[in-house]
Amino acid sequence: ELDISLKYAARGNMSEVIMLPDSANPTKIDLDTEEALLAGISHRIVVPLGKKLSVGMVNAFWLNPLAGDESASTTGGFLTRNFIGGFRTLAPNARSFMGAEPLRYYADNLYYNELKIQYEVRRKLYLQINTQYYNARYPLGFIFPYFEDQDYYFGGKDFLFCTGATAGYLSPIGPISMSVAKGNTGAGWQYFLNIGFFFDRK
Repeated sequence: ELDISLKYAARGNMSEVIMLPDSANPTKIDLDTEEALLAGISHRIVVPLGKKLSVGMVNAFWLNPLAGDESASTTGGFLTRNFIGGFRTLAPNARSFMGAEPLRYYADNLYYNELKIQYEVRRKLYLQINTQYYNARYPLGFIFPYFEDQDYYFGGKDFLFCTGATAGYLSPIGPISMSVAKGNTGAGWQYFLNIGFFFDRK
């Protein structure tokens, strides 16, 4: 499964200063604009290794080409910066990271990798183990040095990495699951209880 997305946002402000009739200064008009652009591409694959076992992987890039433009600091920072953390994506530009609280970290440009193994222990009872990895500078920094200088906050780390496990049951009212995870940033153990279906707007 291949997913490509492109998001553009702009905001304009205009202010006008009207001078008195006897003034020699002309009317002054200031126009301030802000632009932000977020491009994303992700690839997801799931490979069954039997009737009960499957392995999946996700690779994704999210890029903000206007991040270095000071005029995009407000619009770009809020609308197109990648916010990272939590078991669920709370906004279109939020990224799941089981090893930390929701929206704890951020990055202008981002590479993501996830590995997942799922096993059906018994009918409708599943066990899942997965890892998540984020990097704000590489591998694109090897090709485009521009990406190495972009802003990010990973709690003092160069990358984010976590491992997690989920036990889930497919009940008549929807999936019921309990998850636990630990990341490399010192945020502590994270726990999540889910009851019912989750609607992902993406």
